[in-house]
Amino acid sequence: MQLARIFPPLALTMLATVASAQAPRLVIESDAPVVTFRVAGPEVPFVGGVLLSLAPDLTHYLVDLPPLLTDHVVLGIAFGEDEIALTAFREALPIVVPIYAQGVLFDGVAIQATEVSVMKLEPWGG
Repeated sequence: MQLARIFPPLALTMLATVASAQAPRLVIESDAPVVTFRVAGPEVPFVGGVLLSLAPDLTHYLVDLPPLLTDHVVLGIAFGEDEIALTAFREALPIVVPIYAQGVLFDGVAIQATEVSVMKLEPWGG
């Protein structure tokens, strides 16, 4: 009976720790002639990447993975401490159609994903 009393508080403590962890964030900056995707994560070193898709659909690929963009391409992968920045030339991205982006990172403990962001590039005259 003692073990049954210990496990529920332990589980609640673990959930509180996960909930208090800083969620990763994705910021998209469009500065001619490149588009920069910044993924901010925990302050510990992490490996992160950016997924791009033309559809907002999400899929649970594995049990312990967060939902990820279904039909995605990997823009890039990088190693960072606070933030990683990945860039793409505007000419390499489609214009006038929505592009969905999602940041993904692994900090040595868990794989996390950002919320899906959407952007629409307008024609650029440069």
